[in-house]
Amino acid sequence: MEEIIKAEDIELVYQSAESLSIKKAIKMLFSKDKENILVKFKALDKVSFSIEKGRVYGIIGNNGAGKSTLLRILSGVMSPTAGKIERNYKTINLLALGVGFSREISGYDNIFLNGMLLGFSKEEIGEKLKDIVEYSELGDFIYKPMKTYSSGMVSRLGFSIAIHLKPEVLLIDEVLSVGDVKFREKSFNSIRRVISDNDTTVVIVSHSIAQIKDLCDRVIWIEKGELIAAGDTKNILETYTRVNNEAITLEQAKEEIRENIRIENNTLYADISTYKLVLNNAEELTYLNKVYDYTKIFQTEADSSIKITVRRLPNDDLIIYFEVNNSENQKIKIKTDVIKGRNNFDKLYQKPAYSPQYGENKLTGPSSFYDLENGSMLVSKVVHYREMEAIYDDGAKSVLKEFKYERNPIKSDHNSLEVEFDRGTEKATFFIMLSKQKLFRNFDNMKSYMLYHFNNVYNNCLRSSFFQLPDGAYTKLPYSIDPFTRDGYNINITANVNNDIFEFYQSTNERFYYNTIMNGILQRYIYNDSKGVFLEKHMSTTLRDTTGITIPYVNINSNELFLLAQNDFFDSVGSILNHNPIPKYLDFLIEVAENRNNVYTINNGFFFPVFIKEKSAVLSEALLVDQINTARLALKAFKRYKTEKYKELHDNIINMLVYTKDNWFDKETKKLYCRMSIKDSELNFYGEISSEELLKRLLLYKDDYTTVFNDFNGNVINDFIQIL
Repeated sequence: MEEIIKAEDIELVYQSAESLSIKKAIKMLFSKDKENILVKFKALDKVSFSIEKGRVYGIIGNNGAGKSTLLRILSGVMSPTAGKIERNYKTINLLALGVGFSREISGYDNIFLNGMLLGFSKEEIGEKLKDIVEYSELGDFIYKPMKTYSSGMVSRLGFSIAIHLKPEVLLIDEVLSVGDVKFREKSFNSIRRVISDNDTTVVIVSHSIAQIKDLCDRVIWIEKGELIAAGDTKNILETYTRVNNEAITLEQAKEEIRENIRIENNTLYADISTYKLVLNNAEELTYLNKVYDYTKIFQTEADSSIKITVRRLPNDDLIIYFEVNNSENQKIKIKTDVIKGRNNFDKLYQKPAYSPQYGENKLTGPSSFYDLENGSMLVSKVVHYREMEAIYDDGAKSVLKEFKYERNPIKSDHNSLEVEFDRGTEKATFFIMLSKQKLFRNFDNMKSYMLYHFNNVYNNCLRSSFFQLPDGAYTKLPYSIDPFTRDGYNINITANVNNDIFEFYQSTNERFYYNTIMNGILQRYIYNDSKGVFLEKHMSTTLRDTTGITIPYVNINSNELFLLAQNDFFDSVGSILNHNPIPKYLDFLIEVAENRNNVYTINNGFFFPVFIKEKSAVLSEALLVDQINTARLALKAFKRYKTEKYKELHDNIINMLVYTKDNWFDKETKKLYCRMSIKDSELNFYGEISSEELLKRLLLYKDDYTTVFNDFNGNVINDFIQIL
């Protein structure tokens, strides 16, 4: 993100006169040696940090820490005696009691004075004048000198100016705690609205930890002028609270917050024994203005490096990804909490049959679940791979991972893991899921899941067999890919987020399932979200040769299965990400449908093809299940938002289903078809489908329909259910 303020080794030294006793003053008066009565006090001592545009920072520390001084230096009201401040903004406002106001003139005149100091013209201030006066609730006092104001009244006026004449950077010094309860609540809500604007950067000084925790995504902690930490709000506030509760000393806190990774003799040492991994100066990846991923690359040799990504889930569990580039002679040693037990289910693995379409899937499954003294962790196997790409004339790129081999070289003892890598491979990766709680409270639940997993692997269910990187779960690709390899893998967004895993979560409420689903959701939205849809990153040569569709394109089936599973999950646990992605996706489909060349259409009904290339007139085949899934999503959106365009989308799909319903079932052969395409200007129906799978989708649709309209009579879905 763009740095808007950067502080480098700033210092501020005050000089003040020493308090003298009468005796000492008389002595100095008659003494020939003149003593210096000026005392130097270092308010800030080599403080360095950066502030990024659009973020909300909290400055914390005990009384006398230097918080207000730091804020005044950031604003330009004061200058440091040493160090450097770089500023990249045009307008800034320091909202603090008495700052920027003249006590001798009226509040009304101070609005113009303060506004012009912020860089706004008299005309711009005049346009906002009425709103500023009304918001401040000062009444006739607005025309009286400010020296007659209480501190709460000063705060009201300053706050009103700040949120109506919104600067690029807003600095707030304790004013959220001034004034009556009603206005504090009003100002707090206004700050929330300012924060929601990514163009405004906010820095708040407050003694209220609750306010900092609620409003800020980054924290700067100083004590006695020294920077203790700058970074993730939750981590730092936890340590800050422990210091203030005298659970640990400040020196212990510094040690705890210090980065717990080092490189020695081509070996990376990491300490996760305290259930955290600190990456200083890490790249931060966000979704909806909240940081979830912290990434940093550690150089080991000239051509070797280890990239670590720490993902903090909403329940505070961690997914830690290790990506090794040029893995020759690399080692990773990880200190853990005391290991009490280990469960490995490799004996359940049976090699799946060779698939004519996908070939051999060589992945097996997770490595081991570890029971720790206080919590637990899952450690994956190590996957070795190389990256491949094909670049086309139009600049499009098809990318994938070529799987080399999978190993389980992870050794463990009573409180550590050791990972060794083979020589000569380009890349290798593994991950750890770490929790202060038990991932599985019940061993039978763990065993049931592993039986399900290995049974799916044996039956070539690809979404159950994958390796993971921060951007997604990678599953086996068919042979018909570009660039060609027999062992190509790419992201499958339904691997971690599907109804099977959600049903496990619903029935057991085990933490492992929550983490798995939430991890998959974050993978999509942090790394892969585009116009509400996930775009395929590899080129299917079969798709290209039969339809002419090229990269990038949308797979409707995987997008809808992901969204439906995510919707069910959020309905169960609450929308943790504070958003509903379904409308954005449906708006994309409505835009596609407006170009009737992109859909199968008859009269006032239409179906969506499986693969969609925007602004392309080529149609791929359509799946029956996809149409039911799309109708379900449209119903859910209409129920929540009461927006007619979603009902219209639903009705158009159902109209097409009514028109074609007799074509999906062959009464003579008793075959149930699932695919449709156009050939010689006629619709062609083919491809058998499991009646159980279709029935499940139909019944789910029926449940959604009745909750929306409560008049389910004679609908086409009933006809399909009767056939089944």
